[in-house]
Amino acid sequence: MQGDHGKNSLYLAILKSTQSPNSTETMRIINEYDLSGKTFGVFTYCDEVSPGSQTRNLREWVLEPTKGDRM
Repeated sequence: MQGDHGKNSLYLAILKSTQSPNSTETMRIINEYDLSGKTFGVFTYCDEVSPGSQTRNLREWVLEPTKGDRM
């Protein structure tokens, strides 16, 4: 997937904050091709996350994404 320019590439992952990040196709590709060190993430629909456990879980996942699926 990285091709000849892969060493110089950066990737942008766009994830809905209302979904579990680790269950998305985006995260599957990032993990499958070992792109986590070269990927920037953006969460969309943050205004749709209600206060409470989802907000807390999203914050925890951002701080420690390798802990697995928390949402």
